[in-house]
Amino acid sequence: MSQLLIDEVKDRLLASLQSRAVGNGRTAAEEAREILALALKDSVNDPWAEIDALRTKLQETHQEFGDSIDLIREDRREKHSLLG
Repeated sequence: MSQLLIDEVKDRLLASLQSRAVGNGRTAAEEAREILALALKDSVNDPWAEIDALRTKLQETHQEFGDSIDLIREDRREKHSLLG
């Protein structure tokens, strides 16, 4: 496994991490790993999360997006006529 070294952690932040770790029965390193795992869970476990977020954002604009099939067919016809 890899290691991660974080410089310049404020004393209050480290104390808070250590306190949280004790409360959860873990070491500070174990607690930090758990926090990172939870914070990055969606991006690590679900590669479609970013796509879903974009889809939701686009839906909220209520903008209509046409079917791309017609554009693809037109593009293929143009390429075919250039080659033909």
